[in-house]
Amino acid sequence: MTAAMTSSYNGKGPRNFQSDHDWIEWQANSLASCLLMNKSSLSNLLEDYDLEDCSSLQKAVIVNQISDTYEVSYDAARVRFERFTRDYLNEGSLF
Repeated sequence: MTAAMTSSYNGKGPRNFQSDHDWIEWQANSLASCLLMNKSSLSNLLEDYDLEDCSSLQKAVIVNQISDTYEVSYDAARVRFERFTRDYLNEGSLF
C-alpha cells in the first residue's frame, strides 16, 4: 500500500487503513454506494426523517432501511448515508 492509499478523509478527519483489505473494502463500498443508491432515489426514501437531529439509534435504523431497500451491505449503506447527510447538511436540501 502506498502512502497516498493509507488514509482517506471520512468527514471527521483522516481515516487510516490498517491493510490492503481495508482499502479495497472501502473502495468497494464507495463504488457500490455511488452506483446503486442515487441521490434522487435516496432523497425520496429519506424525506420523512429529520437528518439534522438523528440519534445514533435512528441512524442505525435508517442505514438498515437503506441496506434492505437497495439490497446492499450495511457498510455500503452506511457509507452512502454518511456522504448523503454530509451533502444535505452542507447544501440544506435533499435535492
